[in-house]
Amino acid sequence: MDFKARLDDFQVLYYPNGAPREFRSDLTFMKPGQAPEQAVCRVNDPVTFGGFTFYQSSYGHTVGLEVKNGDNSLILEAPVGRTVELPGGRAHFRVLEYRPDLVMPGEQGGPGKRLGPAARLAYWEGSNHHPWIIVLLKNRPELADQQPGPYRFFLKDAKFFSVLQVKRDPGVWWVYAGFILLLPGFYLAFLRPTERWALVLRRKPSGGWDARLLGAAPRAREAFQDRLQRLQVILPKGGPA
Repeated sequence: MDFKARLDDFQVLYYPNGAPREFRSDLTFMKPGQAPEQAVCRVNDPVTFGGFTFYQSSYGHTVGLEVKNGDNSLILEAPVGRTVELPGGRAHFRVLEYRPDLVMPGEQGGPGKRLGPAARLAYWEGSNHHPWIIVLLKNRPELADQQPGPYRFFLKDAKFFSVLQVKRDPGVWWVYAGFILLLPGFYLAFLRPTERWALVLRRKPSGGWDARLLGAAPRAREAFQDRLQRLQVILPKGGPA
C-alpha cells in the first residue's frame, strides 16, 4: 500500500445490562504529499481509502495483571484467550473473559449489582489438564487470598485492541461491466416474445408461385395470434406488414 493507516482511538458502547452495543475505530490515513484524512469505522459501516475497504471485524482486550508469589511481584499484560507461562514454567494461565463492569442480576427482577471491572481466568500447574477457574474483581483485591496455588492474581487495568479486515477487489468494475452486458440478453430472453416465421414458396404447375406463411411462438401466444390474424388480412391486399 502507498499509504499508512493509524488507529487513533477505539470505543465500545454498552447496554445497561453490560452487553456491548457498538464498537468503533477512529482511523487516520496518511499518504505522502496529501493531508491526513480521518474516518470512523463501525460495524456494518466500512471505510474506503486508496482502493482498500476497511471493515470493523472484531475487538478484544489486553488485561493487565499483577502476579505475586510470596515477596515476588510481576506485572503482566495478557491478551484474552492467549496462554501465558509464569516464570519457571511450572504454571500457566489464560484469561478467558474480561468485563469492564460486571453486573450481577438483581433479586426478583430488581436492579442488578455492579461489581466493576472483572476477569475470569483459568490457572493450572505443570501437566494438570484440569485448571482452576478464578474470578478477579478489581475493586475486591482481598479475594485473592482465596485463590488456589502459590500465585495470587490481581486485576489492574485493561486495554482495547481493534481487529480490522481489509479487502481490495481490483476486478469489481469488470464484474459490473459483465452485469451490464447481460441486461440485453435478459431483455431478449424474458421480455421480448420469441417468434419463428417461415415463408414456403412452391411453383404452381400452371405458372406463378404459391406462398405459405408459417409461424410459431412458445410464449405470448395470444399476442402472436393477433399479429397472425392482422397479417392474414394485410398480405392478400399487398400492404406493408
